[in-house]
Amino acid sequence: MLHLGREEAGFAGFQLEFLAADLDCSAHVGQGITIDGGTFDLRGFTLTAGSGSWSGTTPISFAYAWQRCDSAGANCSSISGATSSTYVLGSSDVGKRIRVRVTATNADGAASALSAATGVVAGDVPVNTVEPVISGSTAEGQTLSGSSGSWTGQQPITFAFQWVRCGADGGAADGSNCAFISGATKSTYLLGGDDVGKRMRVRVTAKNSAGSKTVGSNATQTVLSKSQGGPPVNTAEPRISGSVVQGATLTTTAGTWTGATPISFGYRWVRCGSDGGKPDGSNCSSISGATSTSYRLTSSDVGRRIRVRVTATKGDGRLERNGDCRPTGAERDDHAAERREVDPRHQRGFGPAADRRPGRLLSQPGQLAIGAAHDPDQGGGHARVRRP
Repeated sequence: MLHLGREEAGFAGFQLEFLAADLDCSAHVGQGITIDGGTFDLRGFTLTAGSGSWSGTTPISFAYAWQRCDSAGANCSSISGATSSTYVLGSSDVGKRIRVRVTATNADGAASALSAATGVVAGDVPVNTVEPVISGSTAEGQTLSGSSGSWTGQQPITFAFQWVRCGADGGAADGSNCAFISGATKSTYLLGGDDVGKRMRVRVTAKNSAGSKTVGSNATQTVLSKSQGGPPVNTAEPRISGSVVQGATLTTTAGTWTGATPISFGYRWVRCGSDGGKPDGSNCSSISGATSTSYRLTSSDVGRRIRVRVTATKGDGRLERNGDCRPTGAERDDHAAERREVDPRHQRGFGPAADRRPGRLLSQPGQLAIGAAHDPDQGGGHARVRRP
């Protein structure tokens, strides 16, 4: 019976402890078995096993069997096919410890010894490839949203958010010198009075089994107060005027708006069905190129109703609102062209209009409507029709 000793060796920043056991054979360990390969912190890293020092009748041959153990270095199992003196760490090893069993054989028999376990094998720590982005209007009362960005590294990766309030210079790139906002740990944040005059960032921390990394988004523009930065508000709806007959030109107003100036306006004419379409014009067809304050009616408009969508935009381009976002009659609804359809009973000469439906164009075989009756509530009038 030979008793094998106990030896400890320091290696690459951590202790490797080599344990020997009682071996009832002629070949035996004289020195500890070593694993060379560093701190084992990356997949794809190669471990190399030393055979240790043995005494006994020569020649002595060596066989290797690598084992994968739990994070405590226990409950080990053999790694299929891993029987050479080297072993390349893979994704299955992440979170585990690795050992190698060396079996020495000579003419008199065989003996084996197990190395100490490596440190826990870590995967790739999270690496940010696309920084987080903040979206939303930077005005008091508005909600900002932050993305996590794009990351590589050992999966799964979890994300934590922290909103910070920075000065006029936007603070450090990672937001570390900005004021942390208590409780603001979701991906969205509602801007309040304390944020006015500040610039915002969101810090995103990505974490996996290998470690964590924190990066910051770009700083937003300076947060404006409600009086400075609220979206334009429509107080009088846009209104269309003009004869609703083929070849005639319709014009529109922008309506009346309140909000920080300057406010610019964009126009989009749309062609709707006989029912006038939805109040927001969402089921109407945009008319190609019709983006000015006026529009000349064409044959494609005959039998259709026309609307115009007015978009009011703050001078800094950050906040805008469509003039047709609410149902008909609401303060921001656009106004369908209100002109009358001629009663067929009065196609020859003059006569009252049949109804007040919004701007339905007139086209009768062999006839051309050249005028439109006024609203009866405004004093009355008649459509004038003539044959070509």
